[in-house]
Amino acid sequence: MKKKGLIKIEEGLELNSPTAEVNSVSYSWQDNTVKVEIHFKEEGANFNHSRTFDFTNESGAELTSADVLELLKSNKVLKQFS
Repeated sequence: MKKKGLIKIEEGLELNSPTAEVNSVSYSWQDNTVKVEIHFKEEGANFNHSRTFDFTNESGAELTSADVLELLKSNKVLKQFS
């Protein structure tokens, strides 16, 4: 996913025209939590900024792949890339 312009990833980290790639996804059956690791690469830079986002289904039901995609799309940082 590529986004043009200045994007705020978190407090103190803004990237210029970054690319975001999913690096890993892990699911915990015990607490029904999905952890998604995203690598952000700023245009012209030669290193990645790695951030992990945790998602839990509030209803307690198992998360499907479609659920995870919707959670990613609704995340404050990641929805800037849609």
